[in-house]
Amino acid sequence: MNNVQFQLQSQEGDTAVYLFQTMNHDNKQVEGMFEVNLPAYCKLSEEGAEDAEQQAIYWLTPIQSDEQYWSGMKVFFRVYKHYLEHRAYIGSSE
Repeated sequence: MNNVQFQLQSQEGDTAVYLFQTMNHDNKQVEGMFEVNLPAYCKLSEEGAEDAEQQAIYWLTPIQSDEQYWSGMKVFFRVYKHYLEHRAYIGSSE
């Protein structure tokens, strides 16, 4: 589950939609999609909101496993790191 692939599906204003996928330890594909508003997340984090992630991330696919959740969060933090450095959403995994 170390190599999570992701791709920006769409962006409208401050909101972006990402699709991600990886293989789990049983070699089964794990995938999901979420919508994120990073400017809102940054603001909530600066204000000390404990639920900043829950308010800024909307899961478009139901979370059905821990592997799926943590793969999505890995993508979220990769996108967030890029956003902090470049003030723009990243297009896909590199």
